[in-house]
Amino acid sequence: MKKRNCRMTGEEKNVHERAVKLRKMTDDKLIEHIDHIREEAYNTGYSEAEAQRASTPAPGKSLQQLLEQLDAGECKGIKSATAYKIAEFAREQGYLE
Repeated sequence: MKKRNCRMTGEEKNVHERAVKLRKMTDDKLIEHIDHIREEAYNTGYSEAEAQRASTPAPGKSLQQLLEQLDAGECKGIKSATAYKIAEFAREQGYLE
């Protein structure tokens, strides 16, 4: 049995009004609404991820460890000569001492 409208709480009335609004939308308006929500969510998530990535490096990892792993051949397609060139470039640019 359905709950009477007069016995709904404020939160339940709010949810009901939003659901009715969505049901009354035309197909075009509904698609436009969903695309807008998706775009906002993507932009928010993307900016938060960028901020987190820029502020926190991987815990326990260093540039020296990266170069050692490259030199050991742990990365597909990068052999010791390429790893050596990367290490030399890092030293020239001041990333390594």
